[in-house]
Amino acid sequence: MSSLEHKHSATIFLAGGAGIIAIGIILAYLIGMAVNARAEEQGYASPAGHSEFHQFYFGLYNSKKSVSCCHNQDCRPTQLRDNGDHMEVMLNGQWRGVKEDEIIPKTAPDWGAHVCAGDPTSADPLGRVYCVIVPPRS
Repeated sequence: MSSLEHKHSATIFLAGGAGIIAIGIILAYLIGMAVNARAEEQGYASPAGHSEFHQFYFGLYNSKKSVSCCHNQDCRPTQLRDNGDHMEVMLNGQWRGVKEDEIIPKTAPDWGAHVCAGDPTSADPLGRVYCVIVPPRS
């Protein structure tokens, strides 16, 4: 094999290896985006969901429960629905009734529903709810 043929083979090999790496990076990114979107849809804590509104969450305090809402990673945007005589919030993949003492009279910067809740435990299988921010009603 001549020197020129050897260099050409090495270039093709490197280009092919770089292509495979690029495809791997793109696939990992797309999978990560899909997993994060699904987690947010189900009401799971998401660093992206929390960090976007951290400044808003940081100052929230629930005076009815005497507890801070934000414990650094437990607040996030969520879904809220009316269910007859009460509201429900999506929390860790399940709908959970909202208690009056959990509602904070604030409006989120995005005018959406938000929940601040701890991790699931045996006492609170969906996580202890500190605060719920309800969107303004028209």
